[in-house]
Amino acid sequence: KFAKLREALNTEQRRLDVLQRELSLAQIQNYSDPNVAMREQFDRTEIKKRTADIDQQKALVDSAKQAIADLEEELRKKGLPAGWSAP
Repeated sequence: KFAKLREALNTEQRRLDVLQRELSLAQIQNYSDPNVAMREQFDRTEIKKRTADIDQQKALVDSAKQAIADLEEELRKKGLPAGWSAP
């Protein structure tokens, strides 16, 4: 169980990293079309969307961390060896 939860956490953290990199790229990206550049300068729809995606992914990462903590707590309550939760 712990291996599956840690794998899920690792996956969610990697997705978060990718989203953060995409946001950084979007913030510095130059548009060759002046109409798009003007619209994005004032509207910032792409950056708002990416920021919302990052917030959602952070919630998934927190959820994965909480699942591991809950399983560790269950292990502790049952009096099982703590080493079972080690990666």
